[in-house]
Amino acid sequence: MGKYTPGPWRRGAVTRTITAKAGKQLVADCRGGGSVHPAVEDECEANARLIAAAPELLKSSLIALNVMLDYWPDDMDSETSSPRNPGVVRATKLLLRVAIAKAEGG
Repeated sequence: MGKYTPGPWRRGAVTRTITAKAGKQLVADCRGGGSVHPAVEDECEANARLIAAAPELLKSSLIALNVMLDYWPDDMDSETSSPRNPGVVRATKLLLRVAIAKAEGG
């Protein structure tokens, strides 16, 4: 996978287009094909907000995973340094890894 356009990404207030580089590069178009149905318009608006947040969400996920690994490495001795709820920690690390891999094309 190629590199994505660096953030921040911005959502146009009226057009629902997502742009980068101070509005000079189109990242995505979430206009919904010109539908006037309110439910479709609401969904297009939600999609635009989510896409615009993608770079920050990826960065936050990477940081969160690294912090978790600092405290609870995958090879941690569960007898001596176990988190309060190891199942939640394992599940959270897995969810973060899956989301990061999806974003990075893995």
